[in-house]
Amino acid sequence: MATHYLKYGSLWPRKMDPLAIEFVAIQHMGKWKNKRGEKCGSGLAHHVMEAVRLMWPDTYWHKWNEKMIFPELCKPGRLAIFGPSSTGKSLCFSQFALTMFYARPKGTTVIISSTTLDALKSRIWGYVTSFDKSARKLYPWLPGSMIESSQKLLADPSTEEGRSFTDGVMGVALKRGGTWQGMADLVGRKNEVMILGCDELQFCPVSVIDSLANLESNENCFAAFMGNLPDVHNSLAKAAEPKGGWESLPDTEKSRIYETKWFNGRAIQLIGTDSPNIDFPEGQEPYKNLIGRRYIEQCAHNYGRESDKFNMFASGKIPRSSLNRTVFTKSQSIKFHAMDPVTWGHHELVRGYGIDAAYSGVGGDRTIGFPFALGKDNTNQWRLWFGRMVTFMGSDSPKITHAEAIVHQCKQECDAAGIPPEHVFYDGTGRSELTIAFARLWSSKVIPLEFGGPATDRPSFTGEKHFHGEQLGEVKTCREAFDRFVSELWFASSYCITSDQMRGITEEAVEEGSQRKWELVRGAKQCIETKDDMKERGLRSPDIWDSIVVCCEGARRLGQAPDASQDHETDAQPARTEADQPLCHKEPAGTGRD
Repeated sequence: MATHYLKYGSLWPRKMDPLAIEFVAIQHMGKWKNKRGEKCGSGLAHHVMEAVRLMWPDTYWHKWNEKMIFPELCKPGRLAIFGPSSTGKSLCFSQFALTMFYARPKGTTVIISSTTLDALKSRIWGYVTSFDKSARKLYPWLPGSMIESSQKLLADPSTEEGRSFTDGVMGVALKRGGTWQGMADLVGRKNEVMILGCDELQFCPVSVIDSLANLESNENCFAAFMGNLPDVHNSLAKAAEPKGGWESLPDTEKSRIYETKWFNGRAIQLIGTDSPNIDFPEGQEPYKNLIGRRYIEQCAHNYGRESDKFNMFASGKIPRSSLNRTVFTKSQSIKFHAMDPVTWGHHELVRGYGIDAAYSGVGGDRTIGFPFALGKDNTNQWRLWFGRMVTFMGSDSPKITHAEAIVHQCKQECDAAGIPPEHVFYDGTGRSELTIAFARLWSSKVIPLEFGGPATDRPSFTGEKHFHGEQLGEVKTCREAFDRFVSELWFASSYCITSDQMRGITEEAVEEGSQRKWELVRGAKQCIETKDDMKERGLRSPDIWDSIVVCCEGARRLGQAPDASQDHETDAQPARTEADQPLCHKEPAGTGRD
């Protein structure tokens, strides 16, 4: 009788456990060559799912986990999985992570995170401990030693002295002691295989995603971001953002996989009404703990089918309403070429500089500056171009104040670019120290802007008119359209984009600026959210875009103004842009050209 048999293109001892065979295949990432140079293996996803079938034979298999979730989890890169509740996102990832660890205990690091320790234990880490215990009942020889008190499953035996904490599965709470800690102490880890799972990412700060660069330097890095999508302005939305922005992705009634903006990035959108349970006649829901008609109808009754909560918990569709609540969108920036370069014509240019100042990085704020140029391009159209962003370092000397350091660096930047002090603008709200430093060390002609002050009495660039009263038919002033000056400035920058006039801004700036929400307040005035509200949503202070709006206001004062007679795109009504209509009411006096 033969002692070996052929499987997956290789010979295996007949006495070898079938699970051990799958583990060997997984060690080879699902593909390898035998001694004769012949190709072997059926791919990583196949072998992972076969191992899952052996270790957890009660697992339900359906179109979501078998055709979408497991195949995508088994591809290196960033994967976002979002949809309604009870879709198996966390469950599938837990099985995938444990399987990869069991197959290669030495050389595999798995980091599983959630918002708080309680959330971690009650959700995704609860799956890890439960699946680990049930698998060991069938396969006592599985590697790893569980330390439940510290949420660790380590490769080294529990009795081994000086054991490694690198190889294993670790649960991490991102919020500890009431403060978001992130993964700063883990980002430098290196191993043959790195697996990262972030559960409930929609509640976590954006810094969680930003900290991944070092982890992704590992060749075999598998990162999965999971949760429900309440809006498109949170960390999960950033991880799942399509290549062309959220507006580029049409609605769907079927679950789907699409490419995201990240390198090797994909996203799985699970639609509640496309649940595998819906494929069966009404009254039958064979896949237990998976969303079905009963839960969908319950959410419809409790919240209403048109509510955000129904969309988040039961539907899983893209929350389109949240797209209408930001000052501008990334798609608008792409459509109207805001990130494109500019080729100047033969007219003189007006040059200026804008700064959003912060003191000593208070609250995580930064001091950001931009040079800008205003003029006509080679097609004779007005453009507002932004140069290289500068982050001001401030002072590290007790002999020089932070404000003085900002002035010194700003003067150097402007002198090098030939920008006079009367063309320099900054947010002067509560910045008397900076105002005095500018006057003492450079010039009193530098112009402060009061972000916190009232909107101006200039005619509103939106073209909005009074609909009743003595002013019927007259264009509203900015003070009548906006609650305060900073709101006017932000919406002016949005109109600069949709007028097809802004050029040269970076994707980083667009990412930051397109996150800011707005609402209508008393008097039907448009009001942008505060920085504190943005930080509550896990976002950084929008210092880059604040600097850009300073530049836009500077350009308006030097000659440019949005033209309300020209149509602009709005969220409710897309409109054309007349590229041949200049957006400057007067010819700017130039100070040189490119």
